[in-house]
Amino acid sequence: MFMRSVVNYLRILLLIGLGAGLMVPYLTHGTIGGSDAIKYSNGIADFVTQVRAGVFPVWIGQTEYSIFGGDFPPRFAPLLQHESALIDLLTGRGLPLFRVLNVALAVSLIGGLISGYLCLRAVMPERPWTSMALAILYGSCPGVVGLVYSQDLYMSFSTLPFLPLVFLGIVRSFELDDVISRLFMAGGLAGAWLAHPPIAMWIGFIAVATQCVRIYQLGYNTRAFLLDLIAAGIFFILAGYSFIAAQSVAAQWWMPTVNVNDLLFQIRQAFPGNWLPLPRDVPLENLQIGYGLTVIFAFTAASLFFWRRQPLQVTFTAIPAILLALVTPIPFLTGALWHLAPQAVLVITNIWPIQRLALLIALSTVFGTALLIRRQSGPQHVWFNRMMAILLLGAIVWSGFQSSRFIVNANRNAPSLSESKRMQRTENLVLSASAYGVQANPPRYASMGVMDPELEHHFLDRTTRLLHSSVVDAIEPGFGPGPKEGNRRLMDVFGGKLNANPGILDISPTFRLEPGRKYLLALEFLNHDYTGILIIRGPEFFREYRLPLSGESRAFGAGPESSHVIPLWTTLDVAEDVQLQFVPTDNRHTPMEFVPFARFDFRYYDRKELPVQLESFFPYLATVRSDEPVYLETPRLYVPKYVATVDGVDVPVKVSPDGYVLVPIGSGIHNVTLKYVPPVALRLSYWMGLAGWAGFLAVLLFRDKVGTSNAFGASIRPS
Repeated sequence: MFMRSVVNYLRILLLIGLGAGLMVPYLTHGTIGGSDAIKYSNGIADFVTQVRAGVFPVWIGQTEYSIFGGDFPPRFAPLLQHESALIDLLTGRGLPLFRVLNVALAVSLIGGLISGYLCLRAVMPERPWTSMALAILYGSCPGVVGLVYSQDLYMSFSTLPFLPLVFLGIVRSFELDDVISRLFMAGGLAGAWLAHPPIAMWIGFIAVATQCVRIYQLGYNTRAFLLDLIAAGIFFILAGYSFIAAQSVAAQWWMPTVNVNDLLFQIRQAFPGNWLPLPRDVPLENLQIGYGLTVIFAFTAASLFFWRRQPLQVTFTAIPAILLALVTPIPFLTGALWHLAPQAVLVITNIWPIQRLALLIALSTVFGTALLIRRQSGPQHVWFNRMMAILLLGAIVWSGFQSSRFIVNANRNAPSLSESKRMQRTENLVLSASAYGVQANPPRYASMGVMDPELEHHFLDRTTRLLHSSVVDAIEPGFGPGPKEGNRRLMDVFGGKLNANPGILDISPTFRLEPGRKYLLALEFLNHDYTGILIIRGPEFFREYRLPLSGESRAFGAGPESSHVIPLWTTLDVAEDVQLQFVPTDNRHTPMEFVPFARFDFRYYDRKELPVQLESFFPYLATVRSDEPVYLETPRLYVPKYVATVDGVDVPVKVSPDGYVLVPIGSGIHNVTLKYVPPVALRLSYWMGLAGWAGFLAVLLFRDKVGTSNAFGASIRPS
């Protein structure tokens, strides 16, 4: 018994090592990926920063990493944020914030491998090494590992530990049909929902369909009905917060319709690339099942023709077959299946279904294989066991080789730790317009470039709610966002010369940023076709602004209502010299055609000059000066339950035409606070869910003491 326990822990250590190996770039480098990776990094930084400051629960974005008050994903898929905060606490809060996210991703994969192993071992307890091999096949599948490496799908990746629980519950419901089977299904589905609702929706469909098959096979009675009610109750307790949180801000969200033909077009575009070896140039083609799992699935499906077919075995062969048909352009079949899907399913799935279904195909395949191996475990099946061992070994080698291409590519292209630290400095922090993408009409001020939160305040007319003035206008009159009327002409002119790279224009002069000071660069654009990228770089400074617009119509740019100013500052302890560069992206123009580049004014400003001085992010506190009654338009996007005070007195909160929080301000100098007060139902669902998860984990960890000793460890009786 002692040696058996030692060997079992050894297998778990091997899985931990394998998971860490598959995530080496994330554990040794900085932020890996594109704009979505930066978005998630900022979101985690905001959440963890609030927790570090003693704010808990975190209901909404508040820090400089989320100046718009973002509610996505914490209100819809909060698992990754909470996991990151726990990791930050356990590591002594000494990791860089982006590294906290990277460790959380590694924990998700390691958790998926261990959960897969334990659940598969419960299906076939006499085959622990085979269970381990199948778990590795699940975790190393390119369609699983590629979620983070190729697509930045961090929320999808965080579902990995929970999905095996659902499949174990399904198997157990066929063979024991007890409360523990419902506990696994409800808990696994709830965890997946808190991690990523689209994937949870699909595995929910699978769970419901399989239970219909179970009812057809075993019948239905009062006991089964009560067990299903218990499962529904457990699910609501564990995942109810996500539904209530989404409902509380639903009015602010915009869900576009999805044309099924667009979805089918994407499926055709990815084929046959997603059946060819990695790496592929098209990211979606990297999300593939791979030849290893395909051979395993084909062998399992073929077995139905040679051995007595059982409902459970047929079910677990049908699941990956149907899912494969949904992501592979099979004439007449794939289109017919997707045309049956209601619009709500299409919207949640989006037009790239392989992102949602690849890991479900992989996991259902390994569970179906486990059921087959369990049936052929006797000594009379030596030939089968040997063949299966060869197939599994080959599949693992192939999947591991393919997934290693992600690791090699990430190690080659990933930024270093110092580069990632530089990009998360506030002067380089790209907040992006991703948080605004859920609105039908994004705010006109939404920018894809770096913003200074203090300068993102505006005054609106109390009657018309039209723009009266912006904070920028107090420093550079006429150069802030909004209609331009009678701009003064700037005196200084930008020159330039070709960089050593002939596609880049080095703009002169350069500017020196002194520590502790803030600057404003105003631009008077000339008669150029400014289609390109404006870069500002220094030793620890790097920004990019797309031109003619770096976002919506009133973000920085060369448009008629664009802001024509760029805020500049450094958080270094020493002065930093920065230079502007321009890279034309229209091949009709050469860099030297943009000389002179623009007229400009570069100046230091004192914060005391600003009519809105932002004193604190959380709680939001600002000192506001106005010569007449106006609305203060804050950078916070409006959601219900914001509460504002002016000089300690509650005032009604309004919403601006661009969807921001408005606070009525009288003439004079005032202290304004703004805070979010969550609804009672939201708070109750949160604490109920937290208590429910504590109980759920207690059942899993101390199952021997609560009468569920066969939940993981003992054999589920064979069919």
